[in-house]
Amino acid sequence: MLSSIPDMPRLEYLGDFIVEYSHVNDLPEFPLLNTIHGSFIIEENINLPIIRGYENIERVHGDLIIKYEPLEIIRRVESLTFDAFHQLKYVGGQFDFRVRDLDTLDGFTALDTVVGDFSVDGNNGYHNFPQDNQFKYIGGNIYLEDLSMMENLDCFNDLENINGGMSLTDCANVMSLSSISHFTEYGGGLELKEMNLSGLSDLANLKKLGGSLSISYCNLLTNLAGLEGLDSIDGRIYIFSNLNLESLEGIQNIDPQTIHAVGKSAIQIEDNPRLMTCNVESICEALRVLRRSYQIGNNAVGCDHISQIECKDFGLSGTVYFDSNQNKLKDTNEVGIPGIPVRFQPDDLLSITNAQGEFFVFADSGDVLTMTPEYSLAWQQTTDSVSYTSTFEEGSSGNEDHFFGFYPVADWYDLSLG
Repeated sequence: MLSSIPDMPRLEYLGDFIVEYSHVNDLPEFPLLNTIHGSFIIEENINLPIIRGYENIERVHGDLIIKYEPLEIIRRVESLTFDAFHQLKYVGGQFDFRVRDLDTLDGFTALDTVVGDFSVDGNNGYHNFPQDNQFKYIGGNIYLEDLSMMENLDCFNDLENINGGMSLTDCANVMSLSSISHFTEYGGGLELKEMNLSGLSDLANLKKLGGSLSISYCNLLTNLAGLEGLDSIDGRIYIFSNLNLESLEGIQNIDPQTIHAVGKSAIQIEDNPRLMTCNVESICEALRVLRRSYQIGNNAVGCDHISQIECKDFGLSGTVYFDSNQNKLKDTNEVGIPGIPVRFQPDDLLSITNAQGEFFVFADSGDVLTMTPEYSLAWQQTTDSVSYTSTFEEGSSGNEDHFFGFYPVADWYDLSLG
């Protein structure tokens, strides 16, 4: 039930200053201090209408957190006015300004160094912070959310590196990423959510992400062109609810080995109603060869189900089938045999036939590969070719005309429902 804290005019040293879930209606000043040696945390104080002052403070060595989340607690003031920390330059931990009912924000104008994560959630607050800052160093992730007055990312022009990830959510007037176009690598992932970006050409220099790639609710995007230089990530690919996205062209050069699950499926492509082109090489190899986990659905025909993602353009393929009449031809009523290994030489690659009996291996133009099925004594081969030697040529129909017919040595029964 704490309602007031007196000023501390003689205080010469302060570690942490934390006021949480109290009834205070004002905060004390520390006029002798220019440094807070610990953290400064003000969170969910239901009677506090204003945070002001601290004009002498230049450094906070710990975290600086201002947080008001009205869903967590019933507040008695309608909004928060912030007018403080105009001389603050350095935060040694994380900076987290998350205020859902903000009247005005005037402060942090000199802030240029944050050692930890940098997070600003303004809930469409009437300010453009941090647009006018010039950051020299941010050591962690960057999260900007609900900043409707922010028009550009010029505050990051002087950064040498993106040491963590970058998350931009619902910054409606930021229509260009040109201010971060010089970065070639992020230490973490990249998330673009509810952004009015018509293209991603500003990311042409980006080569590597240390985390996941997430693009959702970006309704002006029709493709992902601009990301062709991205060849490595360390996480999942999440493409969700982009109303006008038609193609995944742009992310084809990501090394599929670097795509992996982080808590959820490694590849999640859902609720993109116009998306019909998902068979880019990175996605194909991650799904068909590496068998990465996936959630794919509610997209346009061509990408509405994993079975629609046709990957034969990128390698050699064929079918192992049940030659029921033993005529050495695959007739329309004859089904594929799943689970048959097919080995490719000279690289000693192995492909296991899928539910339709199809096998596939990626190849580069001019590659010459010999493919041979490896089957048990329960089967006998009906077709004449024990193996095929084929040269992969982009666009050639011969890349997929490899059929191996089999018939069981003894009676064999199987049931499939679909």
